[in-house]
Amino acid sequence: MNVEIDPALAEKKLRTLVEEFGVNIPEAEKTVTENLAKEHNVSLSPSSSPRTTTEREIGGLVTGEWVTIEGLVVSLTVPPTDAIAQSGVIADASGAIQFTMWSRAGHEPLVAGQWYRFESAVVDEYRGVPKVNLHQGTTITPIEGKKSFTPKYTGVADLKPGIASVRVKMLQEWENRHERILQTGLVGDGSGRIKFTIWKEEGKKPLAPDTVYAIHYATVEEYQGRLSITLNTADYSVAEGGIEVVSGPSAPMKKETITGKVVTLTTATSPSIAQTGIIAYPEGAMTFVAWERSGAPAMEYGKWYRLENASIDQFRGAPRVNIGEGTSVIEIESDTPIVPAVIPVCDLAPGVASVRVKMVQEWEARHERILQTGLVGDESGTVKFTIWKEEGVEPLSPNMVYTIYYTTVDEYQGRLSITLNGAMVLAEEGATLEVGTGGMTLTGAIVNIGPGSGLIKRCPVEGCNRVLSKRNYCPVHEVQNDFRYDLRIKAVLDDGVKAHNILMQKEVVEAVAGLTLEDAVKTVQESPLGMDDIFYRLRDALMGRYYACRGGDLGDTLLVKECTPLGFDGEQHAALLNRLGGEINAS
Repeated sequence: MNVEIDPALAEKKLRTLVEEFGVNIPEAEKTVTENLAKEHNVSLSPSSSPRTTTEREIGGLVTGEWVTIEGLVVSLTVPPTDAIAQSGVIADASGAIQFTMWSRAGHEPLVAGQWYRFESAVVDEYRGVPKVNLHQGTTITPIEGKKSFTPKYTGVADLKPGIASVRVKMLQEWENRHERILQTGLVGDGSGRIKFTIWKEEGKKPLAPDTVYAIHYATVEEYQGRLSITLNTADYSVAEGGIEVVSGPSAPMKKETITGKVVTLTTATSPSIAQTGIIAYPEGAMTFVAWERSGAPAMEYGKWYRLENASIDQFRGAPRVNIGEGTSVIEIESDTPIVPAVIPVCDLAPGVASVRVKMVQEWEARHERILQTGLVGDESGTVKFTIWKEEGVEPLSPNMVYTIYYTTVDEYQGRLSITLNGAMVLAEEGATLEVGTGGMTLTGAIVNIGPGSGLIKRCPVEGCNRVLSKRNYCPVHEVQNDFRYDLRIKAVLDDGVKAHNILMQKEVVEAVAGLTLEDAVKTVQESPLGMDDIFYRLRDALMGRYYACRGGDLGDTLLVKECTPLGFDGEQHAALLNRLGGEINAS
């Protein structure tokens, strides 16, 4: 790059990193090179930055590596953005992985069914799923004469994020909540069950109920600790033989007789559904779905029905009435009074409920079909609400108090939300309601500061905000050299009984660690350790110390809003010593 450097200075920096700070040699070389580039105002492109490219089998790839692989392109998928030229799955006998070819790289399109050699590709990940990025510095060479191979099946219980092949039985179809979904539901084998999704795409067909399929190269994703598979990257066909599926939440549905009043009718979201709504009875209410194949007569709002031989299953954690083949729908006369019980937000559970809440906050709608979304709450806490665009539906007004009868309560990845479509929403003019935060406080010692803590880089593209890799890669928008810095801490707090995941964002980190974002950026620019310096400072400042952390529960993580150090309590310590001494003397 026509830049002259002082070899003695470079050696000194390397020795400092390796011998004094214990940094491994490749990482030290990378750090020194990047610092020298900054000093001489030189930009390191992905193709010119120092790296070690290792030829690897696909099944053994590790995130963060620069690798050379050979494999068969087994599928091509529709790219989600114009920044991506092609995406799909490449496989060899050891495994398979998704790949992304960026438009700016200028490579020739790959062909499904062709073997290729990728040299100097980057292994990254998105939503926990490893991916191979094909950038401008990647060399792509077609290979002829390679032998075919048979993918290995993985049991549902052994799945992990990535690409996998499974032999499963289609167990249950769920109601679609998105217009782009072709089909979603449950599949399973002898080891377990898992949610599947097929997005609408040319050539993709839905699975048939109670049918066994051989599915090759499905994408396995993890979100909030739960796995699901997407079949758009997969090749699937009907398989011979049967499967005895392990019992679980979707075991054969019970057949019952339900008598109740139709209090809500909602718009069906799939051609396979004839009617959906809520049926109420004195003890409560449940959602119902009448499947098109049932041939059942349409029910009317406000009328009573007896549903004989209906089945009850679980949908997103809530009981649901299924009107299918063999279900009799009989209109009846009844004057049984139904008075829905209004419950606090903190007592909500998946199903149907009635609440009295205040409209607290409106959020920006991220989908064109959403009329309004945001937060409502009462004294006990807050909950997300959604109103989908539908004729006759009106948005909520800020700070207005509402009594909402028969709202649908959904649980997704451990979080509750309510949908107001079909619910009876009554505004209370002039009413007031004090809304509680619903937060929780954890007290204990921080026993781990996890990877991804400290000074991080975020994608500057509007609406993205994803954390970039060390080489400034965004999983969606590729290399972003105009990134923005941010501070965060991902830690584990032990309260003496249980370990809790906690997440502190910039404002909390600055307050608890006494380190501002500006100071952190300045430190990184001057330190030979770079961004690792901030990680070590935060680790040394917080590890092993006691804190009271208050914030919102995100399911498996506490989003910390306030973090207060806990000091030594001499009186409590003396009391414990006296108690211990008393027990010893008494014995």
